[in-house]
Amino acid sequence: AGEALKKLSDEAGEEAVDSSKTVLTKEETDELTAWMRDNMGMQVKDVKVSDRYMTYPAIVVDFESPAVRRMMKMMAGNTDEPMPLSPCTVEINPRDPVISGLFALKGKDEELARKVAMQLLDNALIAAGLLDNPQSMLKRLNEILAATVN
Repeated sequence: AGEALKKLSDEAGEEAVDSSKTVLTKEETDELTAWMRDNMGMQVKDVKVSDRYMTYPAIVVDFESPAVRRMMKMMAGNTDEPMPLSPCTVEINPRDPVISGLFALKGKDEELARKVAMQLLDNALIAAGLLDNPQSMLKRLNEILAATVN
């Protein structure tokens, strides 16, 4: 994230910010969580700053367990259609360089920042065992990669 941010800053003619050394302030996390909540759609009921030790940039909490979702799918007739997710809460790690990079990116390239935020959500859903079809994120992931290397 640091190199991509440096590239974006260089293109904009601004001094690069090393996101790996940046810890967001309370005001910045409040701004970022509100922006993420507004841009993540119906899948997310809230975005909060986590007070737990995390090695991930974001996690999902307050969700239906994968076992409950499988039981609901069996009761619905075990169709091939994925079960819709009920809205969950996303907790972000303000000490993670991806989160501080996202904060900086949303001011420079909001469309790319929105894609990164949605990718963080999908990553958290995968880690929780909740994303039924991970292929759904491939197009967006490829767009993020293309923006990073170009």
